[in-house]
Amino acid sequence: MVTFGCSWTYGVGIHYTDGMTELEFVSDAWDDDLSDSMSFRGLLSNEFDVVNLNFAEGGSSNQRQFRYAREFFTNPYVIENIITKYKLIVIWAVTSIYRNELWSNSSEKYENFRYTDINLSNFEKNLFKESHDTDAEVKKLSEEIIIWNGFFESIGIKNLWVDTFNTHNYITNFDNIVIPDLMTQMTNNAESSMYHYSNWENDDSRIDDLITKKLLNPISFHPTKMGHEKIAEILKPHIKSLMCFV
Repeated sequence: MVTFGCSWTYGVGIHYTDGMTELEFVSDAWDDDLSDSMSFRGLLSNEFDVVNLNFAEGGSSNQRQFRYAREFFTNPYVIENIITKYKLIVIWAVTSIYRNELWSNSSEKYENFRYTDINLSNFEKNLFKESHDTDAEVKKLSEEIIIWNGFFESIGIKNLWVDTFNTHNYITNFDNIVIPDLMTQMTNNAESSMYHYSNWENDDSRIDDLITKKLLNPISFHPTKMGHEKIAEILKPHIKSLMCFV
């Protein structure tokens, strides 16, 4: 099982326990071992006895995930030793459209950033002001999904898209996408008119309810261990359906 996505998919802050201070929380928020074993992807991997190749990262943009996928699926070693030898399923969690990734000549690497960060550079502020449009971003995201669906079908890979904490108004209906988003389903489908940026801020009406239910932690507002168990429960029938065809 190959997973792409952001902090919810990765498992940021899954170690949270009641009464934990922010300092204690931050010290282990990105623990790889805990994230791999206790996150919904870890739980589902154990449930279906599959290996999880994870490309999700905390704060990741959709643009970075599309790049990771391009690099992975065009790598000659991967093509020869993984794609042609193993049956793969891809779980792809869509994140906030208020993020981006661009190549930086100064650092000589790709830089991932969030337009909602308070410490944006003047370049990033101007980029957002001059080039970011909600409808255009969702349209591009829809087109990416169409292209990747076609690619996966052409090489016999089953894949599933998951709107993570916002349900996007895609330009067409997809039969392999989990909607409404996970955050909404965790609240028993209590809809929100707000767009959650996942920026460690309580910016959405659904958050307080999920904290009360102990499904999100009250510090970074990411899923707790119970939250990941809930997400695994939501996704389990979808994964089971995919496993029937691999």
